[in-house]
Amino acid sequence: MPIDVIIASEDPATIGLLSTIFLKRKYSITIEISKLKSIVKVLDESINLVVLDLADDENSIFDYLKIIKKTRPKVKIIIICDDTSLHTISQIRAMGIFYVLLKPIRVDELEHLLDALESKTQFNFNTSYISSRTLI
Repeated sequence: MPIDVIIASEDPATIGLLSTIFLKRKYSITIEISKLKSIVKVLDESINLVVLDLADDENSIFDYLKIIKKTRPKVKIIIICDDTSLHTISQIRAMGIFYVLLKPIRVDELEHLLDALESKTQFNFNTSYISSRTLI
């Protein structure tokens, strides 16, 4: 099954890293700097995975996530964040987000996550996950 991904990020380094990894796996990717415009593209039924870079958009991310979850409840969402508070991460996880990936992005962690996504056997897709790294 081909995997169609949308990357919503303003960070060139994040976009570059994710694009390289996704293209190596032969994923079809769409890059959208505007999170709002990315929501419109998520309405396309072919999108399987949404990667949202939280960046400095911590407050409005919940609005975006509510719209995505309401219109496409089964689409997998990965949130990328750096110094986000544990409270915010807990709120994100409570919304049924597939995974929270911490910056700096570890390639091995992302590769493992994508392996599990592709196999659909190692993860319970009704559960959300957070990076195994400790947040301090």
